Amino acid sequence: GVPEPSARPAASAPPPAPAPRSRVEIGAPAVQVDMSSPAIEKAARAQLYWDLVQRCRGPDGKILPPDVIRVEFNVDADGYIVAPTIIGSASDPRYDDAATCMRRELSAATFRAPAGARGLPTRVDATVPSVD
Repeated sequence: GVPEPSARPAASAPPPAPAPRSRVEIGAPAVQVDMSSPAIEKAARAQLYWDLVQRCRGPDGKILPPDVIRVEFNVDADGYIVAPTIIGSASDPRYDDAATCMRRELSAATFRAPAGARGLPTRVDATVPSVD
């Protein structure tokens, strides 16, 4: 299996082409204009939902039934919750304490709307716990 001295060596593959160089371009950031309220609500759910559902429970200590609390609040042009605008209301008087808890939790939350939602104030209206 040793090649004879006069045998030509096997042709090798050409070397791979060099990878293109990465570039960073400097310029103004592009943001999505006029983000819809449902998109802002989705971001709010992603950042706030777990704490609201876990910390604000029913009178028996269990997780609340679906859509029993309605929360509403304004988000300012910088993307933060405007605490005086927070409303939490229960569809059943048994869950009034949970609605109060959600108002308290929202007023202390560090929510910030996505960059595309900044620049224009908006209103978020959602039910907790949600079935969607």
